Amino acid sequence: MDTTTLPRTGYKVLVANGSGISGTAGQMSTALQAQGFVVVQPATNAAETVGKQSITVVYYVPGYESGAAAVSQVLGGVATQPVASPPPVESGDLGEATVLVLLGTDLAGKLLPGALPTADPGAATSTTVA
Repeated sequence: MDTTTLPRTGYKVLVANGSGISGTAGQMSTALQAQGFVVVQPATNAAETVGKQSITVVYYVPGYESGAAAVSQVLGGVATQPVASPPPVESGDLGEATVLVLLGTDLAGKLLPGALPTADPGAATSTTVA
């Protein structure tokens, strides 16, 4: 098991809604903030710009691969790749963000797979005898 701790600060994350499901970029932004990421205001109309996305992808500006990997890890290991120019968001600009989550229907409105608590088999079977 990889125990490397990836950085959750030092870069800003932008969530763009590519799912076509209203409100999900805001939900994902809040969920990522709760995990310690610095998240900028979400982009709401990515689906109209890039077409409806079925699979979530994490894009990164060169030099921020570890940030993208950290976000990907929390999202359950989704694909990461360098961001295109212009980026696949309505404005064509990431602003201050260096990591972009293009949210697809696979994760829209769902819990963060990589943030779910993992069961500790030892804790589940331990009993206390009085």
